[in-house]
Amino acid sequence: MSDLRNQKIRSLLERLAAQFLRETIGPGTITTVTQVKLSDSLEGASIFITVFPEKNERAVLDVIKERHHEFMEFLIKNTNIKFLPSIVFKIDRGEKNRQRIEELLLKENKK
Repeated sequence: MSDLRNQKIRSLLERLAAQFLRETIGPGTITTVTQVKLSDSLEGASIFITVFPEKNERAVLDVIKERHHEFMEFLIKNTNIKFLPSIVFKIDRGEKNRQRIEELLLKENKK
């Protein structure tokens, strides 16, 4: 598959996932889509998110799991992709680790 097509699909999934989450997750929680990883065959996609406050991560993942079917219907209505990939939402641990390292570095520089 072409890299350009792969990039367009990732971008589309990222935008639509962010829109769906904005409409689905209640007030008081900020959920951000940080990246979308798509398999070369387009059979699977992982959508990575961050949640603030962190204590709401489990609740957000539970809501996403409960409304997964609605998300897939949302994608069908808002895309013209012939075959939708199997989609999994995951907490972006890499981003969390980067933020933690940044915090530690700031504390160290203040000493």
